[in-house]
Amino acid sequence: MDIEGRSAAASVTGRGADSCVADDRTREAASTTAHRTLPIAPRRPDARRRGPCKVSADDGRRPGRVARLPARLWAWLRAEPTRACLHLFRPNGSYLGPWLCGAEAPEAVARPPGAVYVRFAGLAVTRTLRDADTALEVQRGFLEQLGYRDPRRVQEEGAAVDLGCLIRFYTGKPQPEEQQDRVCLSGSFPIRKGRTQLHKWSERFVSLCGTCLIVASTDGFQGKTQCLPLIGGKVEQVRKRQHCLQFTAAGSQGQTYYVSYNSFAEYLRWLRQASKVVSQRIGSVDLSCCALEELPEHLFYSSDITHLNLRHNMLVNGLNQVHRFTQLQSLNLAHNHLGSFPLTFCNLPSLTELNLSCNDIEEVPPEVCHLISVQSLILDGNHLTCLPKQLSSLQALSYIGLAFNSLRSFPAICTCLPAITRLCLTGNLLSALPLVCLAKLPLLKHVELRMNHLSSLEACSSINLAHVTQLDLREGQLSGDLDLQCMVGLETLRCDRNRLTSLSLVGQTLRTLQASGNQLTVITISSCPTQLSYVDISRNKLESFPCSICESPVLEIVDVSRNELAELPSRLVKGEALRRLYAGHNRLRRLEDSPWGFVLESLDLQHNHLLDLPAGLLHGTLSLRTLNVCANLLETLPVAIYSGQAEGAAEYPALQELLVTGNRLNDKCAMSLAALPHLRQLHLAYNHLATFPASKLAKLTDLEELNLSGNRLHSIPTTIHGCKHLHTLSAHSNAIDVFPEIFHLPEIKFVDLSCNALMELPLPENLPPKLQELDLTGNPRLALDHSALDKLSHIPCLKIDPRDQQPSGGEAHILESVWTCGVAESQGQRKKLCVSSLACPEFGEGGRSALFGVFDGERNVEVPRLMQCTMGDVLWEEIQRSPTTAPEEHICHTFLDTHKKLGTVGQKLGASAVLCHIHWEVYESSLAGMIPRLTLTMGNVGGCVAWLCRAGRVVRLNRHFVLNDCLEERTRLEQLNTIITEDNKVCGVTTHTRLSGCSFLYPSVLPRPHVTSVRLMPEDELLVLGSCALAQYLSPSEAVQAARLVGDPLAAAKRLVTLAQGYGCHENLAVIVVRINPPRFDEDDAVGCCTCEANAVGSGGADPGATAGAGSSSSGALSELSSEISSEVAGSEVGSEVAGSEVSSEVGSTVSDEQPPLIGIPEVTGPGLTIALPERARCCCLHPSASARSFHRQMSAATFSSAHSDPGRDSSDEEDMSGPLSSQTYPAGQLLEVEVDVHAHIQPELQASTASTSSAVVTAVEKDNGIVFVAPLCQEMQQVTKYDSVVASNWGESGARTVRKLQTCLEVPRSDHAETTSILQRIHNHANLTHGIDSMAMSNGGAAAGQETAVANALGWLGRNGSVVNADHNGSLLEVTVASDAAPVRPKRSAYFVSEPAPALDPDDELIVPPELEEEVKEQMRQYQQQQRIQQYQQQKQELESHEKEHGKSQPGVFDTAL
Repeated sequence: MDIEGRSAAASVTGRGADSCVADDRTREAASTTAHRTLPIAPRRPDARRRGPCKVSADDGRRPGRVARLPARLWAWLRAEPTRACLHLFRPNGSYLGPWLCGAEAPEAVARPPGAVYVRFAGLAVTRTLRDADTALEVQRGFLEQLGYRDPRRVQEEGAAVDLGCLIRFYTGKPQPEEQQDRVCLSGSFPIRKGRTQLHKWSERFVSLCGTCLIVASTDGFQGKTQCLPLIGGKVEQVRKRQHCLQFTAAGSQGQTYYVSYNSFAEYLRWLRQASKVVSQRIGSVDLSCCALEELPEHLFYSSDITHLNLRHNMLVNGLNQVHRFTQLQSLNLAHNHLGSFPLTFCNLPSLTELNLSCNDIEEVPPEVCHLISVQSLILDGNHLTCLPKQLSSLQALSYIGLAFNSLRSFPAICTCLPAITRLCLTGNLLSALPLVCLAKLPLLKHVELRMNHLSSLEACSSINLAHVTQLDLREGQLSGDLDLQCMVGLETLRCDRNRLTSLSLVGQTLRTLQASGNQLTVITISSCPTQLSYVDISRNKLESFPCSICESPVLEIVDVSRNELAELPSRLVKGEALRRLYAGHNRLRRLEDSPWGFVLESLDLQHNHLLDLPAGLLHGTLSLRTLNVCANLLETLPVAIYSGQAEGAAEYPALQELLVTGNRLNDKCAMSLAALPHLRQLHLAYNHLATFPASKLAKLTDLEELNLSGNRLHSIPTTIHGCKHLHTLSAHSNAIDVFPEIFHLPEIKFVDLSCNALMELPLPENLPPKLQELDLTGNPRLALDHSALDKLSHIPCLKIDPRDQQPSGGEAHILESVWTCGVAESQGQRKKLCVSSLACPEFGEGGRSALFGVFDGERNVEVPRLMQCTMGDVLWEEIQRSPTTAPEEHICHTFLDTHKKLGTVGQKLGASAVLCHIHWEVYESSLAGMIPRLTLTMGNVGGCVAWLCRAGRVVRLNRHFVLNDCLEERTRLEQLNTIITEDNKVCGVTTHTRLSGCSFLYPSVLPRPHVTSVRLMPEDELLVLGSCALAQYLSPSEAVQAARLVGDPLAAAKRLVTLAQGYGCHENLAVIVVRINPPRFDEDDAVGCCTCEANAVGSGGADPGATAGAGSSSSGALSELSSEISSEVAGSEVGSEVAGSEVSSEVGSTVSDEQPPLIGIPEVTGPGLTIALPERARCCCLHPSASARSFHRQMSAATFSSAHSDPGRDSSDEEDMSGPLSSQTYPAGQLLEVEVDVHAHIQPELQASTASTSSAVVTAVEKDNGIVFVAPLCQEMQQVTKYDSVVASNWGESGARTVRKLQTCLEVPRSDHAETTSILQRIHNHANLTHGIDSMAMSNGGAAAGQETAVANALGWLGRNGSVVNADHNGSLLEVTVASDAAPVRPKRSAYFVSEPAPALDPDDELIVPPELEEEVKEQMRQYQQQQRIQQYQQQKQELESHEKEHGKSQPGVFDTAL
């Protein structure tokens, strides 16, 4: 039949979430495979996308195979953009041929005879089109809605052969065998009636349709037929006869038929279908998704049908005989494209439930009044604007569903329906709700008004709505005050995501209160809420907790997170029924010290300002299972106090999950942890742990997951082998140099020891049988031989650093300083990894660009893996195919083509994705000609994120395609009348409106990406790509600031994953951190970090080689220091080693008075800062002075200091001195040693992108009219400056205090002391100008991390791989030499602190050492004593600070440079 299509939108099937899940066994097998970051090999330059004309049409195609267009047809099609092509298929699925449309079209292979059937995403046929011309319009509209904008591209994609998985056209109605079996099974078979042998076998026509077995008396249905009702009956196998079934009707006198089948396959088909029918207890028939155009005639034989499901069919004109079902009570006709309300339903007097959702109905006819028995009428997802008056005749109607229509006002006719108990007006256009209308419905209990445009509730003073028990006002536009005191019987209130400032209600019967996502400051409950058990008032602006809520004696769950609370009331924490309390992201500084609730199971206090926890938190809360106190300022944990029992035994706390990531915990917390023997999950990442006592770890025998990352550990105690249940160990970003004894743990699965200092890997004979992942990346000193690699090759996922390769010259060497990346993935507590990462730093021809991507499949593994493997190739094909097209089009078409290439997998499964392409572009300048620039082009669908750090601030590149965050997508779905379920999921499947895959949800879910292009500036520091779960637990600012604290991108990526897991994330996580250092190619700005002038300033002239390379290097490489200092110094860090091949490895340094050539240095200016050396060539703070009387370094085998030796120590250094340096009088020329960081000065435009520091040996020489600083540079530091932003630059207030403690060491009492102090102050100003310490805006968690890093740098320095090196690394000394002609340089005197002997170890630690591990334990004890001396060093500094505060003495030349 000819049915004109009204839109190109395909309907959504009702298969539910289960239909989107593939076979579990297949995906479990896929999740066990090794998962590594996929590098994409660049394609050949001549690699082009093959057009559809490459294969002829007659290349031996077989049924189901699509042939490409012949060259002749393809040439005709490309001649004009108005021409189009359509591929047609036969009903059996075989390819018929193309249909061409346009002027002077050549003879096509196929000519459709009439109606054309369209099928979306491999689902049931959803529409019948009049002819092929209409089908071409549908195809064109489909492609444009996907995201193809260019008419030429739409023309080409329509002629593509791989479009059939998304949309396919048939010349006849396709009917798969499965659908045919569900509709009707029929055939001629030998049958026998009755159980006795008197009846003979005879050939009869048998049919199984609906609820009956129909047997014809003759061949066919011309004669008399017999029906055997099977509801409640039996179907049994007959063993005496092959392939025979026995059908028995219900009841003791039920008839019996024996049917013998010709094949075993046919026998199974009948057995499966009959078993479903006899298992029912009511006359229910499900014929949904069967592409029915009319009801089968055999179905009317089933006169006992009471429930009929016909959703997702094409029954536009096939319902004329539905009145023949005289006992029909429930009829479901959703998603049938009816277009109008069928009048034939009005002749069903027994009908009680009618579902006509999503049928494009625009009005309800007056004849609806004949449905007098209807109790439930569902009209969701249509285009209704009003309701007829005749609807008032339905006096039995108790539920009416009008969700997702176009109603602009409350339907007044609803007030004439006295039996209404539930009214659903979700997703309409209501702007106001007159509460008087609700008062006219005395039986009304449930009112659903979410996702409307409600701005007010029109109330009356005398109104009484005591009968309303549940009210849903979510996601509206309510603002100001909401007064609901007229609803005295209210039990459940949901008003989330509005703009309310105050809320007033009666709590007499209140059970549930959900008001998150508002701006509430006041919540008033007039009466005591004695039945209130659940409260969610998170994401508001509450400064104090509502006291009336605390009065509820049955309060069980309270979520008050993300408010502005300064304290929690004692009545709340002492609640007798309180089980879960979420109070994170507030301003809590202290907690009640009294005992907490006895039944408290979960407590979340993350992201507050807690300095300590009350001692009673663990005493009295013996039922506490989970405690999350991440991102606070804790230095210790409370000790559990045991309550003795009658037999003298101790009752231990039941705490199983303890999350303390991002605090200041020291080694003393181990005593508190040892008192928690039931711990299963322990997160101590990013604290200040230097050791973990072996005796304390031995007591945690139930431990299953241990995270010690980001501390200062040098080893993990050997007693870890006692944790027999441990399956996850994460200890990355430490200084561990001894591999822990974990290979003997029977349950170990995941081990992460990356970014450490491992040197060897002892392997046992047999690896743990359950070990799935071992991460050893970021250990540069670890070398594995072939035998070790062969043994480790059996691990499914082994991550190790590639073997050292010589740096390639040319472009690759330049590019490695522009971007570097690190990838981190975690399975979390899920059974499989459903995220994938794509990291290709050398992409395309010559590797001159980079490609990074993250793909999140939520619950499926297949789609992320396919996207990881194909998106790089698809993008390269797009670039090769149209190199002159805009990069935004390349990314957009990459997403769309990948969506097609997902094939049948992408029909039911989908994934979020973000893809970033960093590439070079060339633009023409009027002054400098063609200048290259670096551009980042990003595209994303779903919830994956892309954040760019620019000058310390976050630039959000992605768009979050979620209904709550994207108003544009919400408006689009409103126009489509898409059903949004109560959990905010599109059609109950996904929370995202843009995904790659999930084709069956078209047009509600589209693959069209959001694409943006950004020119990378010198201020850009890093790029963060993350999966969906990252944005749920880390804000963009917190994530970026945390990544900035770590120089190595690998360690930064792992830091973000660890923080998210510490904050409570149990989902899969994938993070890519890309360190970028964009070069500057502007015509009027210098390139690089050196600020030396191109021309010399002064009387001596410039060295010809001094300015040859100035401003020409984009990598920030450091120049060499030799006897003739070059002006090519362009580094951003000062190290304690000297770079270049001219420097030998001998130890020592001398000061020479040989006059070096003059070097021109420009004046350094900045906000409130101008530095110019008087009467001398201006230079940056890294370059030596060019004065005739200045000193500079000479390489000498006798005195040069290397990074691993004490610089210039002599016999006088052995003098025993206690305490810090006193302010003694040192004559001019005295050489002092202090520990200080010197920051390189850079151009103001490059301040944000260069934030690297290092310790160095710098000589400051004073002359008559100025002071000169000479800094030798190191090879290691040159490599660091290319990539890293070292943590020392991000100092907080604690770092400044640490500097002031040691300021007395820099006092030089001379007549020109003020000028000396002034120059030291300039170094401090350079550091602040370069790194913007005071201007850094950090979140609560970021501030804690910054303070943590400051203390870490006070005791040591953070390596570029994230590991911590001891503070006794003597290369971090600064020599400040004040010399003059009157005072020669005197021998150095000791300036070191002398620590007291380390305290004795815990006796428990000595008793548990076995004899065979004695040598290993001795080494660990030595390290422990070393850490004790460091702690003593810190304690002396604290005493010095307190002494300074007591005397109030102002120290001269105070500066905040890291000491």
